[in-house]
Amino acid sequence: MIKKIFTSILIVMFGCPVFASKSCTGMLSDVSISASGNLYVSIKNSSNQVNIDNVAFCNVNQTQGKYNAEACKVVYGLMLSGVAQKKTGTAWFKDDDFSCAQSWGSVYENGFYHFRING
Repeated sequence: MIKKIFTSILIVMFGCPVFASKSCTGMLSDVSISASGNLYVSIKNSSNQVNIDNVAFCNVNQTQGKYNAEACKVVYGLMLSGVAQKKTGTAWFKDDDFSCAQSWGSVYENGFYHFRING
């Protein structure tokens, strides 16, 4: 089990290229999981250019977009860690038309493929 988690962390950290056309950076807050397993988080910055409010990034029970359930659990851990440490996070998307102002939707259809805790 620990080997699977460690492997998933390495894949998430190093296995995803970071050359997307769209990224959103802001403070992380409001991490939650729905009964169906969707992982919700809010990412906001002080200028309100980034206002992702309670949006589903992936699912801890099944593959959604680029993330399978195991990888989503790793992202969940990263997001919880970021909130606890009061850090900013950056999410990258392949969809050129993605808006960093979303509310109560999901972003896995928009090509969400990489997440990082900053500094």
